[in-house]
Amino acid sequence: MAVSFSLPEPRTWSSPPSSARAEASKLPLVLGSISVSLSVILTFLMAITVTQTPIFPGFSIPLASADTLPLAVSGYLLTPIVTIIALFWDQFAQQRGLRNRNFVLRPKYGTWLRVLVLVSVLLGMWHILNIANAVAGAI
Repeated sequence: MAVSFSLPEPRTWSSPPSSARAEASKLPLVLGSISVSLSVILTFLMAITVTQTPIFPGFSIPLASADTLPLAVSGYLLTPIVTIIALFWDQFAQQRGLRNRNFVLRPKYGTWLRVLVLVSVLLGMWHILNIANAVAGAI
């Protein structure tokens, strides 16, 4: 009576097809880019009404008229708030994606979003100055 044993086929560990790979989303970068672009457009719309406003003797800042307050508030809400939210969203999504070994990180998305946040903070400061100018003029 002969007993035969057969060994199982050796497993091959191959990566899944490229279509099965998860990749970092471009959506936060697109949202941040749209936010900064809209803020730049609002800045140009407000720049039509710019006048030199004296702050100290011998020092003045170009500020928009008080009539553009809704544009300044909209620009402030778009930047830096929306852009920073997009940056945090990207960082959270990419960290969560690390749980999957097939996830493809895109660190350049975060780098571009950081640049957009810097630009949005600069634009946001101008919007804040215009909001302060409009509120100070109303008081």
